[in-house]
Amino acid sequence: MYLRIILLSCLGIFLANCEDGENGLPGADATTDGTDGTDGTDGVDGIDGDGFDELAQYGSIMVSLEGSIGEDKTPFTYEEEFKFTDTNGYNVGDENSFYTYEEEEDSEEEVPEGEETYTTFIEFESERYLTNPGSYSSHIELFLGVYTTSDGTFGYDYISLDFENLNILTDALEYFEMDDSFDDDDEMANLQIQDYSFDEETQTLTFSFSFNIAPDNNDTGNDLAVSIEASLVLFKEVEEIDELLD
Repeated sequence: MYLRIILLSCLGIFLANCEDGENGLPGADATTDGTDGTDGTDGVDGIDGDGFDELAQYGSIMVSLEGSIGEDKTPFTYEEEFKFTDTNGYNVGDENSFYTYEEEEDSEEEVPEGEETYTTFIEFESERYLTNPGSYSSHIELFLGVYTTSDGTFGYDYISLDFENLNILTDALEYFEMDDSFDDDDEMANLQIQDYSFDEETQTLTFSFSFNIAPDNNDTGNDLAVSIEASLVLFKEVEEIDELLD
């Protein structure tokens, strides 16, 4: 009994006089990354913007411009799709419609000089916006008149194009705003109209055209090359209603 007490006392004295040893060296970093976790589930698709599907359902006008700006002739290219239609109020009739005239006396338009009396004449009017339609949004207006003569000859009577609020950007971090109007009377050099088609059942007009504009006739002050591709669904006015109201 006394011997056990003496041994425990000695052990206590020994332990009390011990000092902490030095810290060991850090372990080596792991050489292999752990396995990646499983990908999470995709989130739910967002809701389309209100009204934009309706405004974009009537076709579009693709615009391609190539030219340069100012005296230093900073080059630029511009390619955009104008696909939004203003369906509010009078804009439908004035800016997204077509009119068919079956006889010459039904229209004020004249057949090109030297042609026989036409049997049909169709006027197309369209306007498309780059973004949501509004007074300051970039937009383009396109007008086309086609005819068929009594001997079956098909032709183009006129074509015109208006640009409004087009913002042109260059690689030199410069920009300018284009507001220009062109027609086939004297401004559209090298005019080529191709792939014309009008489906009367779906009221869909498709065609493309290209032309060049001289420096004095456009806002860039230099030569300008223009290419247009149009695929448009147009409205037709119900004339019977107007007759009933007269």
